[in-house]
Amino acid sequence: MNNKKGFTLVEIAIVVAVIGLLSIAIVPKIADIFGDSITKTMKVQENNVRDAAVMYLEDHCANPISGFRCTLTRNSDNTYSGTIDLATLISEEYIDDVSIQGINCLGEIRLDHGEATVCLECEDVYTTSCPAVVNSSSV
Repeated sequence: MNNKKGFTLVEIAIVVAVIGLLSIAIVPKIADIFGDSITKTMKVQENNVRDAAVMYLEDHCANPISGFRCTLTRNSDNTYSGTIDLATLISEEYIDDVSIQGINCLGEIRLDHGEATVCLECEDVYTTSCPAVVNSSSV
């Protein structure tokens, strides 16, 4: 009587094939989940930058605090146009570093008659095409 223990080559091949099929189905879904989380994180970061820009406008332009100077152009409709660099918001402590996965982002906020567009670039991880527009004409 042959009393060998173990798996045959066919059994091992079937298990490997099943694992391969499962990984083909599961890995893209996991990658999508991580991609979605990066996008959602950056949308939150964009909102934080926009809020910081509004505070900057309040302090420097709309109701200037002593010693602050407005570097933006005031329009006839009492809105502002110009660019606020992300580094300015960080150095003046309106916002902490904007980063994702440990990579610091660069960017700016473009204002045109109260429309604020947040533009962020985080190396190869995330780059906005500047779609986030909010009306901040009340500032």
